[in-house]
Amino acid sequence: LLILFLGILAMVYFSPYGKNANNEIRQVRESIIMNSSSEEVFNFLGDSDNAEDWSVFVDHISPLNSHKVKDGEVHSERRCFAQADEKGMSWDERVTAVEPLKRRQLHCYNFKNFYISAGELITEQVYETLENGNCKLTFTLFMAGEDNSFLDELKFYYAGYTISDVFRKNLANIKNRVGE
Repeated sequence: LLILFLGILAMVYFSPYGKNANNEIRQVRESIIMNSSSEEVFNFLGDSDNAEDWSVFVDHISPLNSHKVKDGEVHSERRCFAQADEKGMSWDERVTAVEPLKRRQLHCYNFKNFYISAGELITEQVYETLENGNCKLTFTLFMAGEDNSFLDELKFYYAGYTISDVFRKNLANIKNRVGE
């Protein structure tokens, strides 16, 4: 029992999910410096069709209300599929905030076929224009709401390792694709 407790304690302590000087809430956060402008990166990520070119986790994204709202804009909704046949993991996203060339926030919900889930999530794409005109792109993911259970927090500490790895790979792929 002591070994289990120490293992959980170590998992929590070293997890990429947590607070630091850059964020006030517990989240997974990864960044990369892009050799492209914030405008190029912002526009690239606002187009759901580009996801299959950069995501190591998402096979494709299908906009759900593009007949009403432009893809990537506030209130646009989309369904994300991990597999081409759309039978595996999937979830929905709704864009809840857009600050052009600075930030896009998405509410993630309706998770299906995940082996572990911690409720509804919020993800952000943060774009920082650097002095040389390049862009620092940051991905974050955190739990929606403030009254999350201890078990949900524990699951997020565990999943943080995988999420962080996916973010790093996706950011590297975006850097390789934008500005080619």
